[in-house]
Amino acid sequence: MSDPFEVKKTGYGWAVFDRRTRKKVTNQVSSRSVAEDRCDELNREARRRRRPCICCGVSFISEGPHNRMCNGCRHGADPFDRRQGLSA
Repeated sequence: MSDPFEVKKTGYGWAVFDRRTRKKVTNQVSSRSVAEDRCDELNREARRRRRPCICCGVSFISEGPHNRMCNGCRHGADPFDRRQGLSA
């Protein structure tokens, strides 16, 4: 999945654009790194949504498709538990 936002040069600076609509979604800034930081933040927000936990089924706000366990289950999980397919 491609990120919905990207940084592009505009005028004498940089701005974040929506890839779908090709419209500018932030003000122009003079530093590319500042624009990239804002773009990363917008892309993280776009991936966040409510998903069910793969362990207990409780719905929680997930950071993205990689984040499928709620905090309660994640903190209760033993990272070296061989029944989960993980090894020391």
